[in-house]
Amino acid sequence: MVMDLNNTNSLPLPELDEDERYQVHSRTEILAILRVIKENKPLVTFNFNQGRDFILTCLLEINPEFEELVFDYGRDEQKNKALLAAERITIVTENDQIKIQFRVQRVESTIFEGKPAFRIRLPRMLVRLQRREYFRIPAPVAEPLTSKLSIDPKTNEKIDVRIADISRGGVALIAQGQLPDIEVGKIYRGLKIDLPDVGIISADIEIRNISQYTARDDSLMKRMGCKFINLPNALANMVQRYITKLEVSRRTRS
Repeated sequence: MVMDLNNTNSLPLPELDEDERYQVHSRTEILAILRVIKENKPLVTFNFNQGRDFILTCLLEINPEFEELVFDYGRDEQKNKALLAAERITIVTENDQIKIQFRVQRVESTIFEGKPAFRIRLPRMLVRLQRREYFRIPAPVAEPLTSKLSIDPKTNEKIDVRIADISRGGVALIAQGQLPDIEVGKIYRGLKIDLPDVGIISADIEIRNISQYTARDDSLMKRMGCKFINLPNALANMVQRYITKLEVSRRTRS
């Protein structure tokens, strides 16, 4: 399928799952958030297979008495079967510019109003992201940010990557073709990114999810969601200045 590289709303932010500032544990509050999602019907993404696959759906019903949520069935039956067999699914949506995500261990099939549907357990914790400084912003298409990712320091082997989006917490990288050495959980050192009119940052990153898609020219592309590892405050502030610069530029053009 062809994916819009500028749309990051459906992509998980793994680095936030461990940040208690954004975690919601109150059952009452979780239900209130989910009821707003059910009412407004934003798209919901089920990311699975370590981020390599996803299904778009929407929340149909909340059944607190059965501790369950019911979602619309996917259109691709092969992906539906893969999702039902998957473990550790990350569910992501966005409502009123607030990103919501949570994880479940499995998805089950059910029937809702006479049609196939998905069923999951009511989450005991979800992440709600509101702080603007952590929003990922798409990198400009007209002036793309590029870099080289060192995948083998011993041989100095590097691959060309393009920055799809960036935040204070992490970055998404796009690379072309098969990348057999890239693994979820692996740490790569010294990724240099030249932020126009701001400066160059050098950051260690951890791959948190990988997905692949077919570009419009039919070439195979991979998208890697990455977390910055111990990024110094000075460099994080440079990233924030770059994000602010992009936001001001876009408001000026609109």
